[in-house]
Amino acid sequence: MTSSTQDGAQKVLEVRNLHTCFDIEGETAWAVAGVDFDVHASEFLGIVGESGSGKSVTALSILRLIPDPPGRIAQGSILFQGRDLLKLSYADMRKVRGREIAMIFQEPMTSLNPVFTIGMQVTEMLRHHERISKEVADERAIEVLERVGIPDAHKRMGDYPHQFSGGMRQRVMIAMALVCDPAILFADEPTTALDVTIQAQILDLMKDLQARRQGAAIVLITHDLAVVAETCQRVIVMYGGRIQEVAGIEQLFDQPLHPYTRGLLDSIPHEQNKGAPLRAIPGNVPGILHFPSGCKFCSRCPDVFERCKVEEPELIEVRPGRMVRCHLTEDLA
Repeated sequence: MTSSTQDGAQKVLEVRNLHTCFDIEGETAWAVAGVDFDVHASEFLGIVGESGSGKSVTALSILRLIPDPPGRIAQGSILFQGRDLLKLSYADMRKVRGREIAMIFQEPMTSLNPVFTIGMQVTEMLRHHERISKEVADERAIEVLERVGIPDAHKRMGDYPHQFSGGMRQRVMIAMALVCDPAILFADEPTTALDVTIQAQILDLMKDLQARRQGAAIVLITHDLAVVAETCQRVIVMYGGRIQEVAGIEQLFDQPLHPYTRGLLDSIPHEQNKGAPLRAIPGNVPGILHFPSGCKFCSRCPDVFERCKVEEPELIEVRPGRMVRCHLTEDLA
């Protein structure tokens, strides 16, 4: 598991031994297999990895949004404010979702309901959780839409998602997530397909949540390490449904320990490789049913040896707050 403290900050979420699987054509595919991590108050935590690494499924499991069937959370615990979210009734989980733990989903056009106005979709969360009048809910919705940079928010409350650009739809999704000032915000690829200027504005909006609610934590799920470098304090690297490395942001960029982490960093431009061709990680992420039985990265790893192919390494703490899953780093513990 990750370190128990983050500069002395209180833990607001504890995920232990999380296993999530999907039944596919008579086989069981493990999208998340034994994930352990903590989220601390006021923390900006990054979860990185290629598509298919298990990042989004981890977040959806925490909010209990895994479609069942074909998916299910098979094992583990998710402790929030002293309660195991996996043991809550559906009704009790709905009280937590959106109010205390919110999520910005990928693909805002498909996440927004095309047949309801923007105003209806933003106020729905407020009226469900706070039982306020329509007038008060509308005022709060207009306020939060203005906060996320929607011009003429009062007029646009009556518009539909197709009347907004991609960047504006993403802002609406953020408004829906922020409207109840949650304690934890999961942001799943919130800046994908947005230009650099809009990306910066979106990240600033998420930081505004922490300013408005003391102790609020943000978990950024992304494959964009440049965004992680600008915003996050600590990073979890995932591959094959497992955590492969955990480190502070400076540790991760200055001294990556896992070959997969090094591969991710080598694929982005920075001072060390200035002027040189960027190096790509060979091959592709295997299908969910076709990961190796040993180390999940061994089929693409430049440092692979025979033990890697038959024995999966444990996630070990090599120094306080620094964890890695690799046979090559066992002597560092």
